[in-house]
Amino acid sequence: GLAYEELLRLHLRSYFSCTSYRDSPGLLQTSHMRGSGHINSEALLERQAETYEAKLTALGELLESEKRLALENQAARYQRKVAELEDVINDSSQKVAELSAEKERLERAMPSQELLADLRAKPITERANELADDIDRCTDESFLRLMRSVDGQMFAGYRQYIGLTDLKIQHLVEHIASVVAEYLSAPTESCIILGGAGTSGRLAMFCARAFNKLVESHGKTPCFKYCIAGGDPALFHAVEGAEDDPAAGVADLKRAEVGPSGSIYKRVMYIGITCGLSATYVGAQLQYAMNHRSYATVLVGFNPPQLAKGVVVSGWGTSFQAVVQELQHKANATTHQFQRHFVLTPVVGPEAVQGSSRLKGGSATKMLLESIFGMAASQTFKLPL
Repeated sequence: GLAYEELLRLHLRSYFSCTSYRDSPGLLQTSHMRGSGHINSEALLERQAETYEAKLTALGELLESEKRLALENQAARYQRKVAELEDVINDSSQKVAELSAEKERLERAMPSQELLADLRAKPITERANELADDIDRCTDESFLRLMRSVDGQMFAGYRQYIGLTDLKIQHLVEHIASVVAEYLSAPTESCIILGGAGTSGRLAMFCARAFNKLVESHGKTPCFKYCIAGGDPALFHAVEGAEDDPAAGVADLKRAEVGPSGSIYKRVMYIGITCGLSATYVGAQLQYAMNHRSYATVLVGFNPPQLAKGVVVSGWGTSFQAVVQELQHKANATTHQFQRHFVLTPVVGPEAVQGSSRLKGGSATKMLLESIFGMAASQTFKLPL
């Protein structure tokens, strides 16, 4: 017969390959296995088998638990990943919506092809007005109608440009007037200087004189001054080349900023008037004023800022357009409440008589200045408008 150890190994193999040792045929019939020794060995094997079975069961349960835990962790990771992807999708959708809105805004703000072509042409103030093509062949009556139509562009607006009666211009005029009112409330330490060349300089003188009389009539110290390219002789006749002299412009402004006591005013508002945004005399004064903290500055003209004169002037080292851009930057860099720099440039259209005749330009200048100073005086002296 087989040795006992060999039988034991067969028995264990039978247990692990079948169900239990009882299923192994012939083991109990082996004569060598009869007797008390076999019974004790059989009980031992049964207990060992039970122990192995319990361990296998425990291992199976542990394995199932580990698998379940691993699947749960994997599912949690997938859920987090899905949530992250959903956040990315939502952010992307929001970004797409923002970009679409910005694209629409830019498309609306983009100048039309007509406007772009218009901006590439000469300044509007220097063009021929299409309404006045037949001005040299008009009868007296038709000439008056023609002039009325051309002047109407000041109020109705010229093409697609912003005009005198647009709300943006009205609000800007009101804002400038409120700043002027602050100066009028303390005239001994404040000064308002108007500067210009040619027609603009003459209108600066008329407005300064008129509103000084108004201030004096209310017991206040006159605080309006003017500068004109070429000095006072230019009030009566043209002084050629004066408007192209930047050094003279700065020198005139420095003289004007000095008060009766011989010291510089604490606060100065400079209003530069140049219908075509081209007078170097005014540009140099604006540049000087912008670089002094005691100054507030206003540019009055009747071309779009993009059409300001872009030629770099010899002896000055810059262009009027560069000054306008700097002034616009300063105007946009401060909040409405503290704004002290302004660009007031409604477009009134070309003159009936082409060139620097300043028919509409002069009228628009006078209306703007008198509106600003009139509202400021009304606020300061409680006068009816």
